[in-house]
Amino acid sequence: MAKGGKSGGRGNPENLIPLNRRTNIEQRKIATMGGKASGAARRKKADFKKVLNQILTMKVPDDVMREQLEALGLDPDMQTALNAAMVREALAGSVKAAEYVARYSGQSANTERDDRQQDAQTDRATAAANLDRAKEEALKKQVIKAEEAEEEAEENEDTFLTALMGTAGQDWEEEGKNEEKE
Repeated sequence: MAKGGKSGGRGNPENLIPLNRRTNIEQRKIATMGGKASGAARRKKADFKKVLNQILTMKVPDDVMREQLEALGLDPDMQTALNAAMVREALAGSVKAAEYVARYSGQSANTERDDRQQDAQTDRATAAANLDRAKEEALKKQVIKAEEAEEEAEENEDTFLTALMGTAGQDWEEEGKNEEKE
């Protein structure tokens, strides 16, 4: 069985206290520890980049390679040697090296035709999305007009009924009088 029982070696989750149930002092202490850890991680990453850049700017320790680079009129530093080695690997048939050279030299693996096709596909997708939005807006407007027309019809019907009810008694009396006269 893993260390820590059923929780997979991560302690006992039943003993965890959510941050919102902790005191302000405890919350501040935890936040401070997190901030310090984050700062340490950022410094470590920055130091890694700094060291790598220092190594890349160092002179090539191999005399033969340094002389070859100088003969080509190139700076004999590690970065140049790395790039030269990648070009050599690409020329020897390494697809990954060729992709590296193409990517970092600013070359694109795509042809102009590929780019045009991608642009056309993007334009079609944008046009379809715009059409869908326009259809949706038109449908919303139709629904709103229908609802407004329905409300207006109900108001007119209510007004008519109200007017009719107001004169219905008189109309019946007049109708009754007219029937008596006949």
